[in-house]
Amino acid sequence: RPTPQRPQIRWSPDSKKLLVSRQDERGVGQMPYIAFTNQRPKLYTQPYALPGDSIVPLPTAHIIDVDSKINLEIRLASRPLTLSTSGSSIDSVWAEGSDRVFLTALSRGSKRAWLTAVDAASGAQTTVAADSFATFAEISPPTDPDSWYTTKDGQDAFWWSERDGWGHFYRFDRQGALKNQLTTGPWFGSAIKYVDEVAKQVYFTARGREAGQFWYYAKLYRVNYDGSALTLLTPEDGHHVIDFSPSGKFFVDTWSRIEKPPVTVLRGAPDG
Repeated sequence: RPTPQRPQIRWSPDSKKLLVSRQDERGVGQMPYIAFTNQRPKLYTQPYALPGDSIVPLPTAHIIDVDSKINLEIRLASRPLTLSTSGSSIDSVWAEGSDRVFLTALSRGSKRAWLTAVDAASGAQTTVAADSFATFAEISPPTDPDSWYTTKDGQDAFWWSERDGWGHFYRFDRQGALKNQLTTGPWFGSAIKYVDEVAKQVYFTARGREAGQFWYYAKLYRVNYDGSALTLLTPEDGHHVIDFSPSGKFFVDTWSRIEKPPVTVLRGAPDG
């Protein structure tokens, strides 16, 4: 039985709007499939663009006003292959004031990735962060969900990138200008777990920084907005799964190794 298609729906913080993603497949050529599992073969088809086709699926997003039912369709100007409204490990798809949404996209061929801010009233678009490579652009490492975050005041956006040859975090302003690189070195940043917007600090996981330890074990670190005072908060030699409290003052750390069962502890965010 075909899997039902379920929309990705994101409520705005003020509960007055919905953000929904859709795929425009009108006019896309059909690809036939034959199922031989029954005694009588059955034919299925689905929209599927082939190389050279002039009509390809176009990912779109829609901002729907709940009261007026007004539907604002969003099509990114650069015609991406994928358009995501799924958010990052910390969901900041909607701006705190419900006036903007943030969408991540990949180009056809996956050589360009970018984060776009969209005005929820007019649909005006601003590229907040972007990467372009000759081979393949990533929005996040393969081991983690999308690793980006936009602050509530809208003045800072943190973006994961491999632009220096390693996976690290970068800080951009509201208009997409690079402010500074948060992390650097021959190791791999993984996922942003919490952002303290009062203390101007970012908590994130990373892999491979500690000498003599297994590369794939993730640990939790903290760094200032300007990239200073990088601090390790989970020193145990193992893989750490982190879950922050809503206040950001505490986090649950479940860590383990291949040969050891998980241990769960409660830690304070300031010093681990």
